[in-house]
Amino acid sequence: MFRTMLAVLLTLLASCPLFAQDKSVNPGINKAFDAPNVPEFVERFEIEGRDVFDHRKEVVAALGIKEGMAVADVGAGTGLFTRMFSPLVGAKGKVYAVDISDEFVSYVEKIARQQKLENIVGVVCKPDSVELPPNSVDLVFICDTYHHFEFPHKTMRSIHKALKPNGQVVLVDFHRIPGKSSEWAIGHVRAGQEVFTKEIVDAGFKQIEEKKDMLKESYFVRFEKQDGKAKDDEPLVPLPKAAPAPLDNPTTPEKVSLGKQLFFDHRLSGDNTISCATCHLFDKAFGDGVALGQGVGGKKLSRNTQTCLNCGFFDNFFWDGRAATLEEQALGPILSPDEMNQGLNQLEEELNAIPAYVRQFKSIFGTKPHRDGIAKALAAYQRTLVTEPSPYDRYLKGDKQALSSDAIRGLELFQGEAGCTQCHHGPLLSDSKFYRLGTSYRDEGRGKITGKKEDRYRFRTPTLRNVSETAPYMHDGTLKTLNDVVEFYYRGIPKTGPDGLLPDTAALSGQSFSEIPLLVAFLNSLTGKSPIETPPVLPALLKGEPETSISPAVSDSNGFLIHRIESPYQAEQTSVRVLLPDRLEQGRKLRVVYVLPVEAGNGNHYGDGLLEVKKHDLHNKLQTIFVAPTFSRVPWYADHPTDLKIRQETYFINVVLPLIEQTYPAQKSVDGRLLIGFSKSGWGAWSLLLRHPNLFGRAAAWDAPMMMADLGKYATKVIFGNQEAFEPYRISDLVAKKASAMGEGKRLLLTGYGSFRQDHQRVHALLDELKIPHEYRDGPQRKHDWHSGWVTELVELLVSTNGGKN
Repeated sequence: MFRTMLAVLLTLLASCPLFAQDKSVNPGINKAFDAPNVPEFVERFEIEGRDVFDHRKEVVAALGIKEGMAVADVGAGTGLFTRMFSPLVGAKGKVYAVDISDEFVSYVEKIARQQKLENIVGVVCKPDSVELPPNSVDLVFICDTYHHFEFPHKTMRSIHKALKPNGQVVLVDFHRIPGKSSEWAIGHVRAGQEVFTKEIVDAGFKQIEEKKDMLKESYFVRFEKQDGKAKDDEPLVPLPKAAPAPLDNPTTPEKVSLGKQLFFDHRLSGDNTISCATCHLFDKAFGDGVALGQGVGGKKLSRNTQTCLNCGFFDNFFWDGRAATLEEQALGPILSPDEMNQGLNQLEEELNAIPAYVRQFKSIFGTKPHRDGIAKALAAYQRTLVTEPSPYDRYLKGDKQALSSDAIRGLELFQGEAGCTQCHHGPLLSDSKFYRLGTSYRDEGRGKITGKKEDRYRFRTPTLRNVSETAPYMHDGTLKTLNDVVEFYYRGIPKTGPDGLLPDTAALSGQSFSEIPLLVAFLNSLTGKSPIETPPVLPALLKGEPETSISPAVSDSNGFLIHRIESPYQAEQTSVRVLLPDRLEQGRKLRVVYVLPVEAGNGNHYGDGLLEVKKHDLHNKLQTIFVAPTFSRVPWYADHPTDLKIRQETYFINVVLPLIEQTYPAQKSVDGRLLIGFSKSGWGAWSLLLRHPNLFGRAAAWDAPMMMADLGKYATKVIFGNQEAFEPYRISDLVAKKASAMGEGKRLLLTGYGSFRQDHQRVHALLDELKIPHEYRDGPQRKHDWHSGWVTELVELLVSTNGGKN
């Protein structure tokens, strides 16, 4: 019994860090560097007789620095080694001069400018962090400085995060050997090589080399970054407020704006049909909500689309980890033949033909549009996609009421018996490592990247942030719900695998199924509010065309606010009329009803929908914004296949919506965007919703040709061009394709008729057959115009507080 207890005690002692990671090991150790006399330190550091100075060339040669590497000189001091590293990494590389003293960093930068060493970047660090972005450096050099680390564990963990996969640390520090080392070393250096080595290993590194004969007073030891967490890392921590940016790509408002435009621009794809936002939908937690994504031409991809939320914190990217930085990741889908299928030369040529992009690239990067700037702008935008604190975050910060009792019990299981924190820890609840779980063995995953047999069928641990919104799950999208995921871990993990490659973990066969709802409750608590994004106004399509120009609002005699618009998407000037409630509450965001016109321009043969709204005071009664756009051609809310001046769908989504949501107190959410129309515009309202169910909330129509199947009538050929171009807009096909996207609420509303009762009856029967919830009212029959009495009923139904749900 005593031996057993002693063994346990010794094991616990051995696993404890040598120091408390959140406490200083030597308070005030760096006080001398608060305001150093730099010339004095130059005389002390860069002098013959100092061991590392005398052997500086041998030390640098032993580092193995190659062209293009990113090297951090931590504790750079006067920059002796920083300057020696600069020519070795070359123009494509970087040398970071990292020091706790602003005076030292300023001195190094000044000398670098004088010597035209343009690849040197100064970084003022903190006592517990080197302040380098994740995955930014290949090699960290710590020379005669580690003994000055006041918070060694935290500092080394920050270095661990800053290093790329398999990155290295080289430590040069003084021997501290009683009877051999100098009195200064014994008194000044807090510990010897063995202690420092253990501290670095405990921070997540492996010693791989020691050169014993190079230096007399110091040792030279090389370490390699290991995947996973350190021994005493806190496994569960809140999400930081902002994602860190690389030193060569700082986040600026201008760069984020450019990146957002590129993210939503379909011209980034080879056939100009899809954008990044096509697969990363803001109301689907920046995923797409389907098992397997789709690329150009509707090609089904082999993997589930991962969320972009909080991606600025990731250590690596893609399911197989083939990209180390967000900038590198940004170009991957563009180049992929299966995804966006766009060559970078062609993309650069296309963007250089767009004046607005040329101006922005020149202002931000000082160059014309190019691939490096495209990657940096996209990465900068994606780093802003950070979720707000979740109930889980609030709980970690001390709000013990933030989680339900079931979620708290689920958290206990997550940390305890279920063992989830072995892989799901840190701010993202992911260790960024790769595992073979056995959901399927069709995709070799990480093995394709490394070429190693042991990496076959392994995939990266995904973040659990907002996991309740990112179904379906796993790399192949085979698990539909969180309940399915937890059940898979409890009983579904197979015991065997191909070629002797077993899963990396076993099913939790000893755990009870009654625990599954508790873990799911905890997983649901990880959801924080996502950023609400509005598609931006995109630059003009072709060089020489006028860009979109929008006038300030001018009030007309009816009290409508009118914007005049010149857009490359329309052949002539158009306008947008806005009707606001008479009283606006400060800070309150209002839903918007888009009153879609039936006629081109300012035609009013069938009346004026916005006047009908005002007549019945609906904007005040319902506290809703009403918007009526115009179109230069008969509106069918579609894009002509060849005539770039007839792009009604693009104009409405990329010009009208951003104008309203950037100018007025409009809700930037699906439920806040509502559509209403009759005849052609009723058909258009349904078409817009069905084609963009993640953009619009509900669509209401009255007396519309819903079952129109062929071109010919109502000026359809002018807009659609040909039958093939019409097919993607056909209502009968859209309801079948988008049935699952309609959800449980009544998002499609159809009431009354004048000329198209038969169409209403047929589409109603089709919706019933497809089990799509909808509101249908057969009658009464009224005159085919805006003023026949149907507007009030349909608007009130559209904005009803229950959202039109069953």
